[in-house]
Amino acid sequence: MEQSIVKGDVLDLGCGRGSVGAFLRTIDPEIRLVGVDTVTNYQGENAYNVYAEIRTSDAEDELNSIFPKGAEKYDLIVSCGLPPKILSRLLTNENLLKVLKPKGAVLFIFDYWDNKNNVLSSLIAKGFQFRGGKHFVDQYILFWQDKSND
Repeated sequence: MEQSIVKGDVLDLGCGRGSVGAFLRTIDPEIRLVGVDTVTNYQGENAYNVYAEIRTSDAEDELNSIFPKGAEKYDLIVSCGLPPKILSRLLTNENLLKVLKPKGAVLFIFDYWDNKNNVLSSLIAKGFQFRGGKHFVDQYILFWQDKSND
């Protein structure tokens, strides 16, 4: 992963116990991590002690509540392992890219892709890069970065 995208304020959607946050801290220990997850029974542990804040919320609801406030913007939105239905709704949510800072990036890693609603083609049209494994256990990766000159 490029170090240049792991910086500043990072939103981890579906943070779980914090393994992604812990990994990102190895790239840049100075990042400010905000984690979001619906499961509450282990969030209090913050097992890796890497998040500035952990919010109990659905990933899509969190995006919808952040955007109208307008105060929060992130350099990186990351997610690893969200279920396909949630992932599809999240990626088609118009607020996803609106809560990014200029030059911000989105990185989603997942196990399975269900393209029944043709979500993938619309994301590629928006500039997302898609990498799918050649073997059924390979991870899939969706990446997008703001390339504007702001």
